[in-house]
Amino acid sequence: NTERGPMYVSVTQADVAREAGVSRTLVSMALSGSPRVAEGTRQHIESVAASLGYTRDLSAATLASASNSPFIGLVVPNFNNPFFEDLIANVDAGAEDSDLLPLIATASNDPAREANIIQRFRELRVRGLAVFTPASSREDLVEVGSKIPLVVIGDSEIGGKVDTIRLDETAAARSVLEHAHSRRWREAVYLSDVVAQRDRGLARRRSALVSQASALGIKLDVVEFLDDVNTVIAALTDNRSCSGTAFICHNDFLAMEVISALRGRGLRVGKDVAVISYDDTRLAAEVAGNFTSVGQQLERQAQSILELINTRADYFDREARELVFPPSLAERSSS
Repeated sequence: NTERGPMYVSVTQADVAREAGVSRTLVSMALSGSPRVAEGTRQHIESVAASLGYTRDLSAATLASASNSPFIGLVVPNFNNPFFEDLIANVDAGAEDSDLLPLIATASNDPAREANIIQRFRELRVRGLAVFTPASSREDLVEVGSKIPLVVIGDSEIGGKVDTIRLDETAAARSVLEHAHSRRWREAVYLSDVVAQRDRGLARRRSALVSQASALGIKLDVVEFLDDVNTVIAALTDNRSCSGTAFICHNDFLAMEVISALRGRGLRVGKDVAVISYDDTRLAAEVAGNFTSVGQQLERQAQSILELINTRADYFDREARELVFPPSLAERSSS
């Protein structure tokens, strides 16, 4: 049977006006809180609207000016990395306090998909955009930022009107390597999955670790891999003595996989080898993980995202700002 049932039809202000026996203009004034509507009339109109199931059409309300929109667009590569989920949760909490509603989309590290999502958000007249570890070129981001408030998380020196937020990678690398050195781990290996992590932040973190290892006189090997983690750890442990090695992981999700693989090879994490990670998400503090990790002050970053979008919406031509957050190393049993 291909016969279709009745379609959903939203209730309009015209429907409320007809049921209440007043003009549509009066309904609009009453529902927008105009002081020119008598209290008794307002209560009558609100009662009729509630009985009909009327809700305000925010999409229509934002057509006149996106700067008044209650929506903000958030673009993330994926939700595999708990860093994105934790940061968005903090943005969501702050947005609720400001009567804003975040809309979230995943771009899968694909520049074309990311560009399409940004365009769709612009068509929805969002108040502003936050793009996490973008796949788009800096030139494309500058173009977007010339049309809509844009905050980029995890990149820097983009230019134009684009505001940026990032971790102080040099300070983070120094804290990680000084910690490893103080605990007498004799060498370090930096691990990153170049398939899952395809952004400019990867090169910045690698460069900071290499530079700080050289300055501190610590032997550091960089391993960027395409295979699964178990294969990589098996190859490393077969070809060398890993006892006394600190494995530095690009993020907490990777650290969980590395810990599992090391234990599978009979190595004791925190005794034979160390695991140190970045982001200090909930995974790092869990009993199954409990590993040392670099915190990024996610609550403050979330507040800054909202503040930068709001100030850009109100003063679009202000100078771009770059906010660099200091690291906070949470030391746990893995190192």
